Amino acid sequence: MATTGPDPLTDRANAKPLTPVTTALLNLPPPTRPINVAVYHFPDLTGAFKPNTRYADNSRAVTQGGAAIVADALNKAGSGAWFNVVEREGLKNLLRERQLIKDTYSALNQDPLELIDPLEFAEYLIEGGVVSYDNSVTSGGAGAGYLGVSANVSYNKDLVTVSLRLTSVRTGRVIISLTTSKTIYTLTVSGGLSKFVAVDDLLQISVGISKSEAAQIAVREGIEMAVHEFIQEGLNKGLWSKDNQPRPVYSGSIKPVAVRAKASLGLKKSTY
Repeated sequence: MATTGPDPLTDRANAKPLTPVTTALLNLPPPTRPINVAVYHFPDLTGAFKPNTRYADNSRAVTQGGAAIVADALNKAGSGAWFNVVEREGLKNLLRERQLIKDTYSALNQDPLELIDPLEFAEYLIEGGVVSYDNSVTSGGAGAGYLGVSANVSYNKDLVTVSLRLTSVRTGRVIISLTTSKTIYTLTVSGGLSKFVAVDDLLQISVGISKSEAAQIAVREGIEMAVHEFIQEGLNKGLWSKDNQPRPVYSGSIKPVAVRAKASLGLKKSTY
């Protein structure tokens, strides 16, 4: 018989911020005008597969949808006020649809310019990728047993690294380059009980639970932190000055947010 109540073993889909850095991005104060940026590709450069000690797993260790995460992070900066992300990853489909409109209106002897505007250009390109996935950087555990009762705790730490570059379309020069790393922890707790219930009958009971951070969430945190630092580095270099002078509220509000986010997430950043 079908049930209509909620399933206690599943979580409902939601659109809440996935990481503390997401909240920091959303709360950034806006600039005087948004900046046009484009994301063509954000590949997985690690070549790593999901670690599995029992069998060969051909699933990738990190997400293959990095470009979508980068575009989403850019759109979230300042609640959408910082960047205008122009479509480039799906440019072929966009151009095909625009051509379809032109052909249809031409057949009807009508002007298609009523429905489509000229495409916007990007001022900057966002390049980079997931550059490293290090499995079992640190692992360990502890266990004990006494009179048939045992308990074990083990952990494993992986490290994922992403790299982003901000490139000027006008000059082709790499303006800002950032690398962020995020640890991924896996914790396993198990216990067991062994007892003779008869002369030749041994009862064994074992329980366990394992909790692991999602690699996709770790990649998102690294990308969002890099976007957050793009804005801060641009301020330090005067990149957003002149026609895009930020409002005075930036003088003391952006950097502390990034510091608090990194302190709570264990994120590491390096610039070059």
